[in-house]
Amino acid sequence: MIFVHNSLVYHGVGANESYVSVTGENGITPARIVERDAKKDRIMTFLHYDIHHTEMQERHLISVDPARKIVIDFYEPGERSSEVSWEQP
Repeated sequence: MIFVHNSLVYHGVGANESYVSVTGENGITPARIVERDAKKDRIMTFLHYDIHHTEMQERHLISVDPARKIVIDFYEPGERSSEVSWEQP
């Protein structure tokens, strides 16, 4: 979890896939990446720092490198990337 531009950016990093979600106070609606077929509802589990358990539907996962780039790119303008699709929870 990273706090930047009055927003929380959650970046769950897996071995091959990651998820990114953003919530904010500066007019940014809570959203998470949705890149896959909506029918892919298998639940993936992420464990943060061996304490916090998070479950995410498979359709919200993308490859590690593009996820990292989306998080890094958020730092500059404080806006969600337009290179991926976003969905409100």
